[in-house]
Amino acid sequence: MRKILYVFLLLLFACQVSSFSEEIEINSSVLIANPDQDFFVIGSGEEEGVEIGDGLIVHREGEKIAEAYIIEVRPNVSAAEILELESGMEIQESDEVLIVKNTEDDSEEERDLSKRPRSKWTNLLGMESSGPATPAVKTFSQKEITEISRVSPEGFIEGDTISLDIQNVKSSVFSYAGMVLRENGFSVVSSSRADGLILATKPIELSILKELWADARAAIGHNLVVSLEVKDKGRSCVLTATSFKEHFQKRKYVKRPVNRDSRYYNEITDIVLKIKERSKY
Repeated sequence: MRKILYVFLLLLFACQVSSFSEEIEINSSVLIANPDQDFFVIGSGEEEGVEIGDGLIVHREGEKIAEAYIIEVRPNVSAAEILELESGMEIQESDEVLIVKNTEDDSEEERDLSKRPRSKWTNLLGMESSGPATPAVKTFSQKEITEISRVSPEGFIEGDTISLDIQNVKSSVFSYAGMVLRENGFSVVSSSRADGLILATKPIELSILKELWADARAAIGHNLVVSLEVKDKGRSCVLTATSFKEHFQKRKYVKRPVNRDSRYYNEITDIVLKIKERSKY
């Protein structure tokens, strides 16, 4: 009888282990598409297993339209930001959405992706056949979140860096940089005149989300984060800007780089140019 019990327990344990590495698919559709094609709302949320940081594919009649990732979740709806939009395509209401998730622990970054189960949508949507059809997004645990608030610029997930020579001394450019950031809606989180470093954040406005979800705004954050570094170069100096977008909700935190084709990149570029212009006088 004891042997039978041992066998039963082993089988139960095996079933539980296999379930941890199970690949699941969440099918949904676009409810609201932003005219600027920055983000959109889908008709699935926490109750369907959607989580902040989940990657997804938008498709129409089997043709991939865009890759995106979840930036905010509610019980029955979620918001996603576009990572890559296929050339000539535009996300529309009722477009189909596919989220493919692997339930195993994603913190084991060296796990062999080729051993993961393959989604039946893989070939149809043009993804690599060796892994799940979801774009990679950096998600942090609760422990890591407490460390991010004090992160140094070297710890950034960097997008395209903006660098500019300025004909003025370091101390002067540093002062103007802080002024320009504040004038453009940024809050300076930390600064070091000795090192020439400024870390600042600015809320990312998501008007559609505000209209839909006016409640519990304090628990959710979407920010543009920028690090400015001013270095001496003889009688002039070099101003370098790096940035990323951050999204956090409850116990999850997601970071994405700001890429060159983003409007956020253009905003940072404009700020750097304003600092240069101000420093001339």
